Amino acid sequence: MTIPEMLVSIGVGSLVFTVLAAFSLFTLRSFAAMANYADLENESRNALDHMTRDIRQTYGLTANNAQELDFEDAPDHQTLKFIYDPTAQTLTRVKGGNYSKLLDHCSDLRFDLFQRNTSNATYNQYPITSNAALCKVVQVTWTCKRSLYGSKLFNTEVVQTAKIVIRKK
Repeated sequence: MTIPEMLVSIGVGSLVFTVLAAFSLFTLRSFAAMANYADLENESRNALDHMTRDIRQTYGLTANNAQELDFEDAPDHQTLKFIYDPTAQTLTRVKGGNYSKLLDHCSDLRFDLFQRNTSNATYNQYPITSNAALCKVVQVTWTCKRSLYGSKLFNTEVVQTAKIVIRKK
């Protein structure tokens, strides 16, 4: 084997190895992103299921602000709260002094309140209200983000929204 043949074979081999390494890194990053999406989606769906079950069984909304909803719970007339902390990026359920975290990595959350009567003149089926006594429907919208293994360039994001009707009101 001559030196030029050896140099050509080393060059071709290193080119093939570089292409395989780049493809492997891309595949690993894609699998990690899919796992991140699945985990965030599972957490969001679980939190929404808990909120829907709890809100539907309340007597009504008693107080609200941009980061908190207070309900009168139906079975025991205790206060049920859902509190969003933008600095910690968490959504917490509070009832009877018991705190349970529903969401982590929640970068944005919004509560919208709607009245009971329907409206034909707008795109929304229910008219928007800011009065807790008139609230029949609560819309929650949130965005959860998580970076991919500490990388600031690659992150995953899940958006969840739902309208929840208070049944006992």
